[in-house]
Amino acid sequence: MPALPRIPPPRPLADGRDWRRALRDLDPALANLPAGAPAAHILASRGCWQAAEVLYAELVRIQPAQPDLLRSYAQVLRLLGRGEAATAMRKRALEAEVARFGLPEESRAETAGFLAGLEDGAPAPAKLPAAYVAMVFDRYDDYEQRMIERLHYQAPQLLLAAIESALGPGPRPQRILDLGCGTGLMGAAIRHLAVRLDGIDLSSAMVERSRARGIYDLLEAGDLFTLLKARSRAYDLLMAADVCPYIGDLTPFLAVAAQVLVAGGLLAFTVERGESGWSLGGTRRFVHAPEHVREVAAAGRWRVVSLADAVLRTEGDSAVPGLVVVLAAP
Repeated sequence: MPALPRIPPPRPLADGRDWRRALRDLDPALANLPAGAPAAHILASRGCWQAAEVLYAELVRIQPAQPDLLRSYAQVLRLLGRGEAATAMRKRALEAEVARFGLPEESRAETAGFLAGLEDGAPAPAKLPAAYVAMVFDRYDDYEQRMIERLHYQAPQLLLAAIESALGPGPRPQRILDLGCGTGLMGAAIRHLAVRLDGIDLSSAMVERSRARGIYDLLEAGDLFTLLKARSRAYDLLMAADVCPYIGDLTPFLAVAAQVLVAGGLLAFTVERGESGWSLGGTRRFVHAPEHVREVAAAGRWRVVSLADAVLRTEGDSAVPGLVVVLAAP
């Protein structure tokens, strides 16, 4: 259901909990409106909160896992001054939302808690929950079409140009790992530089699509921090196109990347540009200031090979500013 357009004054009724009578009192033409979410929304938007609460309760009993219905019910409970009940209903709505995407049972509470925290203005976590990120990408059946045709996604081409510039006429990397490989857009762009090309991604659906393309020598699905800890000095080049928008503080990311790269190996990645430090934007993606990238790199004794402004993609009619970064491992 759409959000209630405004908060009207409550309407006094002889029996505020008789939703059918409340509809008739509002407008006789509404008297025979079926018992459903539209009728409940009309009652709530016209100030008949008690009647709306009765109808929402009945609808939720019949459809206990409809996120929009649960959210609307939570709004009415809040308007009635029943704060604890409203909070519990909103939590049910979030849990129903994440359940629809097939998350494992053990991951649903964490993801729902993260989404609730965002709505409540809680401090942003250092990185987004892995299950939430996987959920976001598992749902995109048209990922490549969406990224290329609608969002004008440029990260693979920008990273490839930055990597080739950093390599110059010197030796080419032989072992490359594509972090957040997705459907293989970055892998297809970089394959000609690799003797061995591996890929990892949180989304098992994305990994299966990459596997079908036959670009990678090895593919794994899972959390990059967990998977990288199992590798030591295994690669000459790590790439992370559109991965860091799901990581806040880049310190742990650079630390685990340093363990995987050979000394002097390259880490190439993109971030969406922020003005100060790192923060979670309104699109539930992190943005990073150039100073944060430089400070974290210096603290980990990385050498900044290049750090350049770029337009990574579009969002609606607006360009999304970003940074294309290449670092050399300590």
